[in-house]
Amino acid sequence: MQSLYGAIANYKLKKNMIGIDKVYQKVLAIANKEQRGYITPQEFNLFADYAQMEIFEQYFYDLGRQKRIIESSDIQHTNPVDIIEEKIAKFKKSESVVSPFELSSVNGFYRIERIHGRPYDSSKHTVIEYEKTKKDYTSLRKNLLNPTAKRPHYTMSDNIVTTVPANPLSLTHALLLDYIRKPLKPNWTYFINSGNALYNSSAIDLQDFELHSSEENKLIIKILQLSGITIKDLSLVQVATQEEVKKIQQEK
Repeated sequence: MQSLYGAIANYKLKKNMIGIDKVYQKVLAIANKEQRGYITPQEFNLFADYAQMEIFEQYFYDLGRQKRIIESSDIQHTNPVDIIEEKIAKFKKSESVVSPFELSSVNGFYRIERIHGRPYDSSKHTVIEYEKTKKDYTSLRKNLLNPTAKRPHYTMSDNIVTTVPANPLSLTHALLLDYIRKPLKPNWTYFINSGNALYNSSAIDLQDFELHSSEENKLIIKILQLSGITIKDLSLVQVATQEEVKKIQQEK
């Protein structure tokens, strides 16, 4: 039997998601207005995945921009940064790894936050620093700066991460990868009844959007833009674009 805490956690997780059927019905209602066209479930799922990833990837550009604004300003206003970080927080994961390892083998990997672990002679976790290029440490660096078991580094090449030294931590303590995973692909599930696709809310492969609930309108607008191109209806694209511009202006 599922624990009370587990049930509460799942409820909160579902509550923070954007229902995929709700988005699909809104998209259909707008797209079908004045007979603008029908968007099939297959098309919608493709557009939904593209739109979700586009919004998700934008978080990191916006976060970097907001941090630069704060650094160059005398006014320490961190609210925009906090908002974006809150949206990203649910995608943060941690996994034990062994050097060297392929990033493609990490479930849902999107980007590294940090690599760290506990050295054999310390109770504190040590962050492993990133080196952009692999160097000849014996000839190019002084002994004082060479990576050691207490002060390791890591390099990346062809999607493979390697620590320097090769085994900076004892075998009894895990090397940990903190990373950000991609959102799961949204999937509007359905069954056919009299030639019509009807929503199947009990399907095991149903997947709602994982983005923050505040992104619902952005998702609808982006999916409409993609749908407008597919049904060759430029006016639909223009309407959706105008709505996006209006929303951006309101946010400013």
